[in-house]
Amino acid sequence: MEIVAFYMLFMNSVILVMTFYAIWKWSKQKELHFYDINLLFGFFFLFLFLGKSIRTLYILIYFTTCLPNLLIILKLRYMLIILTGTPLIYLGLNAITHSKSNSNKIRNKNDKLILNSIILLITVTFQSIVVLTAPDLSFMNIILLLIHIPSLIWISGTFYYAFKKGKCTEIKPQIISLAFLIDLILFISSSFIILPNRSSSGFSPFYIIFTELIDLMIIIIIFLGYFLESKYSIQNN
Repeated sequence: MEIVAFYMLFMNSVILVMTFYAIWKWSKQKELHFYDINLLFGFFFLFLFLGKSIRTLYILIYFTTCLPNLLIILKLRYMLIILTGTPLIYLGLNAITHSKSNSNKIRNKNDKLILNSIILLITVTFQSIVVLTAPDLSFMNIILLLIHIPSLIWISGTFYYAFKKGKCTEIKPQIISLAFLIDLILFISSSFIILPNRSSSGFSPFYIIFTELIDLMIIIIIFLGYFLESKYSIQNN
């Protein structure tokens, strides 16, 4: 498993660079808001980095620790999966509810931001309760399917909507939409292949490196969708 640990360290380093870049772009803005695209992507990459770190730990101790410890680590990992998608889900909500006809009405804009925040908070709270109260590993695998698939569909769909409606012009939403669509297809496919045989092929070093390499490629595509436009202009919202 040493080669797996080395590769995961490399992957996490790449994601960490993406995180610092997005937060640095946000810090250079003239006005700073919690709903800025740069900050939201910064949080996305940050939670992704933390989630991958926990996944590395989970893989390395899977065959050497007791089930209660595995369950705790897996719950932490799934909580980070929820948090990873949260910034982009929120960005999608803002893209859908934003209207050019009343964009100058600050009060109306703030009302929409508050409403979107409440919707997101309720969703995250419900998902977190389900994860934290899960009784065993098998149930956790089912929870991942029920939480992750709708999130991927939402993110891919809302970024495609943003592309068609000419929103989120600071980035390339069509690239991000495509990346999450690919991620969705691969996730569903791998879930049906791996879940029945989790203790063998799903944790072989070759399989882990192969799947994480694909995951890294998707992450790079997502970053390119964010980077290609944001490098030319700093968003002020």
